[in-house]
Amino acid sequence: MIKNKVFNFFKNKNDKRIFVLCFLASICFWIINALSKDYSATIEFPLKFVFNEVKYKSTNELPKKIDVNISAHGWYILQKSLGIGLDTLILEPENLSKLKYISSRKFIELTNGQIMHTRINWIRNDTIFCGFSRNKSKS
Repeated sequence: MIKNKVFNFFKNKNDKRIFVLCFLASICFWIINALSKDYSATIEFPLKFVFNEVKYKSTNELPKKIDVNISAHGWYILQKSLGIGLDTLILEPENLSKLKYISSRKFIELTNGQIMHTRINWIRNDTIFCGFSRNKSKS
């Protein structure tokens, strides 16, 4: 009896269309609800070191990208995951002649607030190795 009612429901084309529309609407509401919560994700960000290139040079290759775990609203995580509005993280290290590495704690201090509406939790590499030396002046 119930089986016949179900099959009779799908015999009418209009009933099928209404069912599909309701199903699609429910998926949309589910996605909107899911993205309105806070999440954390690891996202690869472009990285740029800013320093006086006339006075200093890098002794090893500096990383151009870095994996950062961030916490944010679902919509911002989705944006960053898709690469929309992906901010370049800018590092302006101090005391370059003595700098050999940047710890994850120092990295978070230097970049905190650069990514809007997010909080940096940690970086995948807990240390960024970098080295700088003074350029020799030509006389």
